[in-house]
Amino acid sequence: MAGRHVDWSESVSQLRDVFARLAVRCRDSGDLVEQGLTILNASERSRRQATSGAGPDRRSKRGHAISEYRIEPGAEGDMLVEVRSTGAQPFRCPEEIFKVTAEVLADVENPISFDELRKRASRALKNTSGLQPPIYLFRVVLRFLKIKHLLQHSGRRFRPSAKGNFTDAAQRAWRQTHREPLQVKPERRAAPSASGI
Repeated sequence: MAGRHVDWSESVSQLRDVFARLAVRCRDSGDLVEQGLTILNASERSRRQATSGAGPDRRSKRGHAISEYRIEPGAEGDMLVEVRSTGAQPFRCPEEIFKVTAEVLADVENPISFDELRKRASRALKNTSGLQPPIYLFRVVLRFLKIKHLLQHSGRRFRPSAKGNFTDAAQRAWRQTHREPLQVKPERRAAPSASGI
């Protein structure tokens, strides 16, 4: 690397990909990956503020900055990519985590809290593939399903809003986004909520 110019945004993107692959491969890496991503995001914000001469970023609440969802191939299979209009690097969620989260939601009879959903999905992933994904991956899935109008969010609880088979509806949304990225218009962006998805 000596003497070679390293592009900051390219490096951040590569680090995010490494963290996503690490979360998929290493069963007990979830908390460390989440800590790493938090540090990476804070460092990216600081760098952006330093280079722009701007003060602290107070532009948007979580959920308001999402501009697009798309499906991209990754080293471990297809990934749901959440792109943000703020310039932050996108979040990438493996398809397996998407599917398991949708299956957990399909099985609930009553609205479920985020913590309970995460515990059930983590348990299912650990039993089938040994994965222990970081929390942010479940939040990406929930935001995507909410924007696709497949999920109702009331207070701190979630439940499917799709009539019929929720798992099939979630898979149709995945396939549709794979064919054509979902552009998130400002009026479709999730409103800020107490649960902070």
